[in-house]
Amino acid sequence: MLIVKKFGGTSVADKDRIFNVAKRCIRDYEAGNDVVVVLSAMGKYTDELIAKAKDINPNPPKREMDMLFTIGEQMSVSLMAMAMVQLGVRAVSLNAFQVPMRTTSAYGNARLKKIDTERIRRELDDRKIVIVTGFQGVNKYDDYTTLGRGGSDTTAVALAAVLHADACEIYTDVDGVYTADPRLVPTARKLESISYDEMLDLAALGAGVLHSRSVELAKKYGVLIIEDNPYGDLRYSGEYVPNIKSFDTDGIVIYAGSFSKVISPGMRVAYTIAPKPIFQKLVVCKQGNDVHTNIWSQYVCDEFITKYDFNAHLAKLREIYTKKANFCMELLDKYCAPKITYHKIDGGLFIWCDLPEDIDMPNFCKELVLKKVCVVPGNAFLTDENETCHSFRINFSTPTDEQLERGIKILGEYANSL
Repeated sequence: MLIVKKFGGTSVADKDRIFNVAKRCIRDYEAGNDVVVVLSAMGKYTDELIAKAKDINPNPPKREMDMLFTIGEQMSVSLMAMAMVQLGVRAVSLNAFQVPMRTTSAYGNARLKKIDTERIRRELDDRKIVIVTGFQGVNKYDDYTTLGRGGSDTTAVALAAVLHADACEIYTDVDGVYTADPRLVPTARKLESISYDEMLDLAALGAGVLHSRSVELAKKYGVLIIEDNPYGDLRYSGEYVPNIKSFDTDGIVIYAGSFSKVISPGMRVAYTIAPKPIFQKLVVCKQGNDVHTNIWSQYVCDEFITKYDFNAHLAKLREIYTKKANFCMELLDKYCAPKITYHKIDGGLFIWCDLPEDIDMPNFCKELVLKKVCVVPGNAFLTDENETCHSFRINFSTPTDEQLERGIKILGEYANSL
């Protein structure tokens, strides 16, 4: 199989996340698949570049802005290639000029015209993972251009189409398409379904970051997209981003979610939305693996979502978790600086924290257990759990505010004593 995988800036925001993505891609590679990876710029790096430009020139030329923007994606793909090589897998990073990906000359909002696949196929034939810059192209003057808001999605779908990929996986964390941005318009409605043509109109008017051209390309070429979105219903801040499955009317998006995040952690029930022929194959795979998920848990989840107002439940969860997440981050600032740093979150139930490299993370976590504080060691999320890791994850959804403050205070006092 040939798989195109696209990861946004949050997924590659730091060293640990880069290695996590690398290992995820390597698993598919080691299973015998050809893998092409499309990346956005790390974290908020594009915003930093904009700030630097405006500091020099409040009205910078669009051509120079496109030249500047390409730095972000090139940094992401080169670091990803380095990570994969460090993990023992051959990989190569390519920018838009090296592929090449030809576009129109509309700086800041160019359209893809042609992608030459020869270089990519040559690297795949050499059994390398190919990592390509999203969001950018090259015009007829050999100038860099950018594809506009959400352009990395467009790059991924376009590559999947021209390479005749078996799947295009775009990783996201949002929950649907609304009639307006629900953070700005309280009366906005979540749409149960929407056609590609309607979505094209909405996207053209700025509905979130899923680029209108990626929708257009998916419709045109019938590319199969896998959307992995377990925390999409628990996004409570940050930029509004629409979910891909919400505007799939042609059955080309496989959506994966989880009830354990939105009903009860004890309900280890995931779900998949897919076209019937694909779904039947997934059932066979599931049965071959562990027969089926616990029936009682399935029944409880079904009763809950069919007999109660599930959307009202989700709204209440987001309200509660917003307060708890903000409180938890305030406590980390208060008790854990400077030894422990953390990543500000826009959703979910966990906060990812980092220790200095001179602190032994596994022993650190063991000592915390003796102090009646539990955190999840970061290496639990790595392909090789024996690999060195200096990060850990904390949960804020279950503890009371009093328990959170007591636990984080102990966490900070112990870290800062080392």
